[in-house]
Formats: sequence, C-alpha cells, structure tokens
Amino acid sequence: MHTGTHADAPYHYNQAGAKMNEVPVETYVGPARVVDIRGHSEITVALLAAYDFATTPRVLFKSDSWTDSTVFPAAWPLLAAGVPAWLSARGG
Repeated sequence: MHTGTHADAPYHYNQAGAKMNEVPVETYVGPARVVDIRGHSEITVALLAAYDFATTPRVLFKSDSWTDSTVFPAAWPLLAAGVPAWLSARGG
C-alpha cells in the first residue's frame, strides 16, 4: 500500500537489481530535497536544473497528483529519459 510516497526497488527496472527487502532502509531515511512539480506532466532536466542536489542524497517530488484517495489517478508526472542519470551524477 502506498501512503503518501512511492519507491521502486532496483529490481523493478533491472532484473539484476536488488529487491525491496534487499535495499537498506538507510537508502530512504535522511535529508532530502523536495521539488514542487505540481502542474507538470513530465519531470525534466530543465525543471530540475535550478536545484543543487550535491548536498542532499535524496529527492522527493511533490506532485499532488493523487488528490482523491478513493480513486487511482489516471496520470502522474513521469521522469524524462535522461533524468535518473542526470540526478545520479549530481548526488541525487
């Protein structure tokens, strides 16, 4: 069940990746930068370029895309193809 946030285990997108029970909980606990992406359908490098991710090893995206907990949203913002590598190179 999701309660306000979501994380995919590396296995979700890479069969050689760790499953959720193999990912250390410390990965998800600690300082994070919150980026307000409300109103955007795609999370792009251009949208994130103004932020310094070197000082915070985690990023949370505030989308407000699930406003009614009784109805699964029809759409939510997606990461553009180059964003994960771009964030990784900056410590996010």
